[in-house]
Amino acid sequence: MKNRETFYVCCRYDKSLDEKKLNKEYIMVLKMIGENPQKILEIGCHTGYFSKLLKNKGHEVIGVEIDKNAAAVASKFISVIIGDVENEEILNQLNKKFDVILLMHILEHLVDPWSFIKKIKKNLAPKGYIIVTIPNIAAWKIRKKLFFKGDFSYEEYGILDRSHLRFFNLKTIKELFVKNGYKIIEFKIVDYSIPFEGKLRLLFGENSSLINFYRKIWSQLFPNLVGSVFLFKVIMQNGK
Repeated sequence: MKNRETFYVCCRYDKSLDEKKLNKEYIMVLKMIGENPQKILEIGCHTGYFSKLLKNKGHEVIGVEIDKNAAAVASKFISVIIGDVENEEILNQLNKKFDVILLMHILEHLVDPWSFIKKIKKNLAPKGYIIVTIPNIAAWKIRKKLFFKGDFSYEEYGILDRSHLRFFNLKTIKELFVKNGYKIIEFKIVDYSIPFEGKLRLLFGENSSLINFYRKIWSQLFPNLVGSVFLFKVIMQNGK
């Protein structure tokens, strides 16, 4: 890859955040972090749009960003380290421990996420935790395209984002955590891809209680099928 910066996810997702108009994922992450002031490391902070929101809530935030132009904007709000988090020199600049480390849509963009998740432990406080959001390659929407069309085409955004270097399903992402010394303490589905839900909505309406029940049952029985994006909160096993 000639220039990894141009393929890095955050470099293409520029936006500003209004807390009153946050999408579901940001709301769920904020709820996990809570209101008590925390020392937070955001890997892939881009222009600092989410970091700024966290700082305004009383948290101390440091960001890491591979894109120099985006980092220049983020540095107006927070302290930013510029570079690739898989570079040892960049990791060595993170010479403190954090209560929270945010890896929101990051692991799938790394060459070796297994080594990275192990190395970043040294920056996690004894009672700290990591919040991870990650797409699911085994989601129904991907299976459907493969089965009916034989299609595995990369896209500009989403699960098959052309910048994704690694793909995970529920089993393999859990293994990544557990085999590298982490314990999963919270798991949620952020975004759904449920078989035939669209047709049912046409028949019964968007807010039908039947639709909500249908989604709940599928989510409980087949999370690896219906979850498009997963959210994890993980801690170190035995505090190390």
